[in-house]
Amino acid sequence: MKAGDVAKVVVACAAMVCAGCATIMHGGHQRVAINSSPAGARVLVKDEYGREVLKQQTPCVAVLKRGSGYFGGASYTVTVEKPGYESAGMAITPTLSGWYTVGNFFIGGLIGWLVVDPLSGGMWTLRPKAVNLSLPKRQAAATDERGASSPVAGKAPAGTRR
Repeated sequence: MKAGDVAKVVVACAAMVCAGCATIMHGGHQRVAINSSPAGARVLVKDEYGREVLKQQTPCVAVLKRGSGYFGGASYTVTVEKPGYESAGMAITPTLSGWYTVGNFFIGGLIGWLVVDPLSGGMWTLRPKAVNLSLPKRQAAATDERGASSPVAGKAPAGTRR
């Protein structure tokens, strides 16, 4: 075996010992599918600070950071809207990854538990893994002869006669 090959093996072994298990298994980002019924709705994803991190149309896939600072999990708010439909929203929240809790016990050790996975965000799994929202059709408001609006066309508001 050449000296260069030995060095590569030593570096690979050191990287495996010093890395966190969750970071190795799924990294610091997670793909979250976002779908709506009907499709073609505008999607807005904001982080816990209100910063816009994604603006697309459904269906789409958001690539989101798992972590938010040292030992902090990232949270997101998804809002989906389409003209003629009620808007809908959902929260995406962090939970501890099984790779972090169990994997570091067997493989990553203290460095994985206390340094690598908390810094990379790999210690977190975002839930839900897919967002599926149904947008109810917006009811058209109608006006009666006085100009007052009624929630359903052709029906008079309560307490009035036709």
